[in-house]
This record gives sequence, structure tokens and C-alpha cells, in this order.
Amino acid sequence: MNFPDDLTPGAICLYGGNGGGEGFAAKLIEIREDDPDTDHVALYIGGGKVFTAFPRGGVNVYDFSPTGLVHVRQPLGTVNLAKLLAWIPTVQGAPYGWIDIEADAGKKEPPQPFVPDAATIHVTGAHCSHTVAMGCEVLEVPQFEPAFDKRLVEPYHFKMSVASKRVWDVSQMATNLTPASPDLSPRAEGEQIQHTP
Repeated sequence: MNFPDDLTPGAICLYGGNGGGEGFAAKLIEIREDDPDTDHVALYIGGGKVFTAFPRGGVNVYDFSPTGLVHVRQPLGTVNLAKLLAWIPTVQGAPYGWIDIEADAGKKEPPQPFVPDAATIHVTGAHCSHTVAMGCEVLEVPQFEPAFDKRLVEPYHFKMSVASKRVWDVSQMATNLTPASPDLSPRAEGEQIQHTP
């Protein structure tokens, strides 16, 4: 797999070993998860870009990086990329969800509700797992059952989702991890991308 050329919008990128670049936040996530394999998650949106949250930049669009990448999962079904791209500007710049991370590390219930609502996110903030889970909901490919309390979502939960399939993992490291030129071709308004299982 060549990154990011072979990624399609909607791909869920899981990072480990602090490869997501979150430093202290990644360590707190590892304490909560008891899973050293994953400490960050990002949603690939095309053009060499991902949607996620970092402590320094909050909820935002960032350049894709293969550093620390351990798993790539593809949602099953059709993703509504146009809807996601229209929604992202409403939440861009929201703060990082430190309150949730601290609650997670202390194994307490997060104080914020799971609502993909811009006004709520700008007040409470969101960490990477919330950001990607909300992005998947907006893409119309939710990754978790309705009964799952999404306030408790962590990066490793995405590895277990039955609504996506693994398309690459770190055991395939012989593949090219050199970032390629991003695809900057325009997409038609309302374009949907079909992913097959």
C-alpha cells in the first residue's frame, strides 16, 4: 500500500507508539486503554489530509503522516464525503478535549455528551477518538452500535468495529510508507464514494 495514494476518503488511520504526535495526551490514552498498540486515530478525507484532534491544534484538518501508523481500516458502505466536508468547517478550531482525556485516565465517566453539534464541540472540545467517531457519523458510516456509549470511545475501539474492515496493518511494513503527492483533483458536489466489503 502506498500512502496516501492508496487511501480512500473515510479510511480510519490508527497510530501507536506516540506516532500520532500527541505526547502527553497519548500517554494518558494508553493508561486508559491498556492498549499500547494504539494511542491516536485520524479520519482520512482525501488530498493527503486527515480530520482529527491534537492538543496544539484542536479539532482540525491536518496533513496525513505515515509515522507511527499501525492499522488502516475502511468503513463498509457508502461514505457521504460531501456532507463531511461541509460539516468540518463548523467544528474546525474547537479545543482539544483535555477534560475527557483526564477523566479517561482516571477511569471516570467523561463529562461531555457525544453530540456532533458544532456549538457543543466548541465549548467542550473533543479528543481524537470523539472527533473521528463524530466524523464517521457525519459520513453516514457510524462505527459503533447505537447502545455503545460513544463518550467512552478510545482509539482501540476502532480496531474492533464491525462497520469497517482492516485493509493494512504494521505487519505489512515492507510496503512503501513514503508520502506521495496528494490527490488534489476536485470532487463533484454531493459525490459519494462506495466502499465494498
